[in-house]
Amino acid sequence: MMGGVNVSRSFSASPGAIPELRHVTTAFAREHCGEDQQLVDDIALAVTEAGGNVVRHAYDNPPAGRIDLAAWIRGDELIVEVSDSGVGINAAAASSGLGLGLPLIRRLAEVTVLENPEGGTCLRMAFPCRADRAGGVPWNCR
Repeated sequence: MMGGVNVSRSFSASPGAIPELRHVTTAFAREHCGEDQQLVDDIALAVTEAGGNVVRHAYDNPPAGRIDLAAWIRGDELIVEVSDSGVGINAAAASSGLGLGLPLIRRLAEVTVLENPEGGTCLRMAFPCRADRAGGVPWNCR
């Protein structure tokens, strides 16, 4: 991970963990990217969808696993990773769902999907986070 991890948390892969996942991420975004409400709303929606996908698809016996969150600033971007050690995205694609979550996330952020050959998926999302959006918040580009 580039730029050093500024947030690193793990949550139970359960529906009850999603609000805390969203809160931690949006608080970090506000701290480092300012109060741009549209940006914060986009981040909240993307993280909610990513976490929901883990809860719904990653583990055979939820809440048997974890949702891992990492977030940091890289240049003029906020990078957010939501990952799991579940069945992987290809196996999860066969599970029930409308298939709208990842396309929605891709409309909100630049997305990279990384798969662990031993199981698990990491969804890396990049959001714009420019110094001029920070509204007086100290900017610590590395």
